[in-house]
Amino acid sequence: MENYSLLMGAAAVMKMAVEMAAVSMEKPSGALPRSGRVPEQRLCPPDLGFAMAAAAELSTADARKALFEELLWEHRNLAEAHNNCQAIPEASIEALKDQVAALQAEKEQLIRDHQKALDAQKEISRELKDQAMQAGVRHAEELKLLRRPGLTRRWRMLATPMWCCRPSWKSAKALKTAEGKAAKAHKAAAEEATGQKAAGLFPDSQAHAIKKVAEHRAQQAGNNLGAPWDPYDHLVALNARVSHMRSVDRNLSDIPEVASQLFKTLWPGEVVPDTFSLISDRLKGACRRIREWQCSAARAGADSALRVACSWSGSGRSSACVKALPLMWTRFLPL
Repeated sequence: MENYSLLMGAAAVMKMAVEMAAVSMEKPSGALPRSGRVPEQRLCPPDLGFAMAAAAELSTADARKALFEELLWEHRNLAEAHNNCQAIPEASIEALKDQVAALQAEKEQLIRDHQKALDAQKEISRELKDQAMQAGVRHAEELKLLRRPGLTRRWRMLATPMWCCRPSWKSAKALKTAEGKAAKAHKAAAEEATGQKAAGLFPDSQAHAIKKVAEHRAQQAGNNLGAPWDPYDHLVALNARVSHMRSVDRNLSDIPEVASQLFKTLWPGEVVPDTFSLISDRLKGACRRIREWQCSAARAGADSALRVACSWSGSGRSSACVKALPLMWTRFLPL
C-alpha cells in the first residue's frame, strides 16, 4: 500500500508538470480593444532558449510518464488490491475493541490468579521451612539429652544409623533378591507356557525342526550329532518351525468354509451363523445329529422291509406285522 501511495503521488506530480509545460508553450493573447477589432499580430523572432527548455520539459515529462506507466503495469496487482479493498465497518471495529478489552481483562485476571498461587506456594514453603527448623531444634535437644552419661550407648546407636539399620538393609537386599528370583521364575513360566501352547497348536513343528537340524548337521558332516545346538542350528530350527506353521496355516484357512458346508448339510433348513465361533458351538452337537439321522434311516429301512414282508404274506398276518414294527426298529437302531 505504501508503494502504491508513492506511485500515485508521483503520477500527480508528473501530471502537474505536464500541464505547466503545456501552459508555458501557449502564447498569451491580449485583451480586445474597445472598438472590437482584433489588432494585427506582430511576428516576433522565436525565442530559441524558451523552445529548448519547453522541449526538454516535454521530453522529461514523456520519460517520466513512460516510467510511471511501466511501474503501474508492474505493480498492477497492488492497484487491483487497492480497488478491491473494502473499508472495515464500524461495527466490526467496535467488536474488535470489545474483544481486545475482554482479552485484556482475562489477562489481568490470570496475572492476579498466578500471583495468588505464587503467594500460596511461598506461604507453604515458609511453613515447611519453619517445621524443618523446629524438627532440627527438637533433634538437637534430643541429642543433648542423649549425651548424658547414662545414655551413652543409646546415643551411639542414634549417632551411627548405618550400624543401627544394618539388619533392615540386609532384609531389603534379601527382599530385592527374592523379587528378582520371582520375576525370573515368572518369566520362565510364561515362556514355558507359551512354548506348550505353541506345541499344542502346532504339535509337529518341534519334531520337524529337530529333523531339519539333524539333516543340516548331516550335510555339514558333523561328527558329534548330539552336541548342543549352536546359533546357526537355532536359526535352522526357527526357519523350519515358521515354514511348518505356514503350511499348517494354509490348511487352516479352509476350515471355516468346510465348517459352513458341514453346517448346511447337517441343518439344511437353518441359517448359517455369522461367526466361526457360533458355527463351532453348533458343530459340537453334530454327533447327536448324526445319531438322529442313523435312527431315522434305520426306522425307514425297517419300515420298508416290514411292508415288503407283509405284502408277501397273507392278509391275515398283516396285524402281526404291524405289531412287530417296534421290535424291528429296536433291532435296526445303532448302539
